[in-house]
Amino acid sequence: MRVGPNEVIMPDPILVGRNPEKLEKLTKISEAKKFTTDLKSVLKDPAYSVYFDAQGTLLRSAAVKAAAAAGKHVYCEKPTAVTTAEALKLYHVCKRLA
Repeated sequence: MRVGPNEVIMPDPILVGRNPEKLEKLTKISEAKKFTTDLKSVLKDPAYSVYFDAQGTLLRSAAVKAAAAAGKHVYCEKPTAVTTAEALKLYHVCKRLA
């Protein structure tokens, strides 16, 4: 993305998931060339300031809380949680840590 006459920002995504074979296959057909099954290490890495969550809704809450606690900007698919109460809790966690 061009942000100025002499400045371009190029994302360097890393795919994170549970199945390394599927992740490797995705890197071969996408622009993303890195993958891992270790979310904790990625959340500790300052090179990755944005966390995008596309997991199943049942798995989302814990990962979003961990990403927010790690100081990441969080973007996730909806629904953000299974219940309204849990979605509101995620909102408050992210808002408090922002």
